[in-house]
Amino acid sequence: DYRLLFLIDEVGQYIGSDSDLMLNLQTVREELSKECKGKAWVIVTSQQDIDSVTKTKGHHCSKIQGRFDTRLSLSSANADEVIRKRILEKNETGAQSLRVLYEAKGTSIKNKIEFNDGIEKKLYSDADNFAAVYPFVPYQFNLSGSVLTAIRTYSSSGKHMADGERSLLALFKESAMSVKDNEIGALVPFNMFYEPIREFIDHSHSIVIKRAYDNEFINPEHEENCFAVNVLKVLFMIKYVKEIKSNIENITSLMVSHVDEDRLELKNKVEAALKSLVKQTCVQKSGDNYVFLTNEEQEINRAVEAQAIDPAEKTAKISELIFDG
Repeated sequence: DYRLLFLIDEVGQYIGSDSDLMLNLQTVREELSKECKGKAWVIVTSQQDIDSVTKTKGHHCSKIQGRFDTRLSLSSANADEVIRKRILEKNETGAQSLRVLYEAKGTSIKNKIEFNDGIEKKLYSDADNFAAVYPFVPYQFNLSGSVLTAIRTYSSSGKHMADGERSLLALFKESAMSVKDNEIGALVPFNMFYEPIREFIDHSHSIVIKRAYDNEFINPEHEENCFAVNVLKVLFMIKYVKEIKSNIENITSLMVSHVDEDRLELKNKVEAALKSLVKQTCVQKSGDNYVFLTNEEQEINRAVEAQAIDPAEKTAKISELIFDG
């Protein structure tokens, strides 16, 4: 009068590229079925689809999957729900204070955080939503997920980062901890997500940020929390993310750190920071967008700028463009 379950966790990592281990799992499943007369459950988990983790594709994989009839796909599309339940749950007093704050300043908050690239970024829908995700802004859940994917793709050091929720949980927990002593009304700006992922970032990217801290023009006061370097961190994180354009308006929205922030003043600070970053070849301006330059890209840029061109050559080229047509 009871249920017997055998649970095998992280089976994808265990099997890897070894087809013998795949057959091992199949044998375990068949033996248990025989000994328990088909009355026991065997449950296996894998961080991704078993066939995307293992290199043993084809008939081996389909054979073993045939032994497991019930499939549960737990995608990380609702990572924000997991984070809200496990990290951001408030007690009733806290939730009520936040609802009151949003009712008083909701319109003002909406005007402070706006994106102009035509791609959907979720913002606060109502007072309950504000209380549930505070001190974060709803767009940060999807955007930080895209940043982690980009780091896994473009950074060899980030290949072993956990997929989906686990990395996001760590990211949000550490960022929330960094503002825990602030007064109510403080928000987490997007640059705060850099610290928890710093150890997974390739040298060619991290060295740029380290040098910016030591640069007299970018950080004359040698501050730990330098605004221009924080803007650089944001540009690094969104460098490979297609969901957001790195123009001044969007960068300003990503840098909002308080519900009472003066957006115009913040935008001026962002513009000044970008000017100094462009001047020091940490960032390149491309149309309205600003692009973070890796160490290698900076060297190429410096070489291009150092190239001396004879004024006579310029004149000849211009006259050719104008008159030859």
